[in-house]
Amino acid sequence: MKTRFFKTVLTLSAAMLWLTAALQGQMPPRSLLRVEVPFEFVAGGVNLPAGEYDVLHIMNPNTILLRNRNGQGQAVVRVLVSPIALGESSSKLIFNRYGEKYFLSQVWTEQDNEVHDCFKSTAELTLARSSQKLPEVATVYAKP
Repeated sequence: MKTRFFKTVLTLSAAMLWLTAALQGQMPPRSLLRVEVPFEFVAGGVNLPAGEYDVLHIMNPNTILLRNRNGQGQAVVRVLVSPIALGESSSKLIFNRYGEKYFLSQVWTEQDNEVHDCFKSTAELTLARSSQKLPEVATVYAKP
């Protein structure tokens, strides 16, 4: 009797784990913020036009998606996540600027107190090496 009970519990537990994993695979990306970027920029190696963007978590916390609200472009960006220092929280995008070229550098998310540091693209690394000075920093704050 005990053996049958444990087999039933084990089977139900396995089914619940499988169902949970299947549902997680179907869950939509989690929205982090919405922002209006007033200039063209590069994110995840992709050139994106100025416009309104949704920033979303996809797959795992180390991957974000920038999706233009007008359907004019999107980019998947690999990031390293770290906590925001106390007193510095706000939702914003930070860009490195080399001349007239902007590269997404960080995504700050106030709702989860995280900084998402973007990996530099090959184009940005090349510009950084050839530049005689540090990049200028441009900040775009999220919409409320």
